[in-house]
Amino acid sequence: ERVTALMKAYVAQRPVSADELSLLPGLMRTAALRFWISRLWDLHLPRDSSLLKPHNPSHFERILHQRATQPWHFEANVLK
Repeated sequence: ERVTALMKAYVAQRPVSADELSLLPGLMRTAALRFWISRLWDLHLPRDSSLLKPHNPSHFERILHQRATQPWHFEANVLK
């Protein structure tokens, strides 16, 4: 429901092509990979900062695994 509402609001501002929709699963995997690597980096190579608290990277590892094994595909007809 939330994804559909988000996509409908986005499309109301700017149309999305079928090619763009087809790229979303790969972009979502890339985002999950980026966050997982960022958390791994902060855990294993911490920076000197009193405000930085390393978070458990396993959350984004699970998301990355889910995005790779169950890619999300949005139906363009839902946006109409």
